[in-house]
Amino acid sequence: MWIESANIRPTKLPSAVNVTFLYFYTTILVCIFRSFCTETTFL
Repeated sequence: MWIESANIRPTKLPSAVNVTFLYFYTTILVCIFRSFCTETTFL
């Protein structure tokens, strides 16, 4: 979902924002797949 929404937006966003977004998204995926994160991590 998020990736599709990002592709629809113009590519005028700073590269720093894109890197931060990808890093945040990847971190969440890793946490979900490895089940190492707890609910308190997202608060």
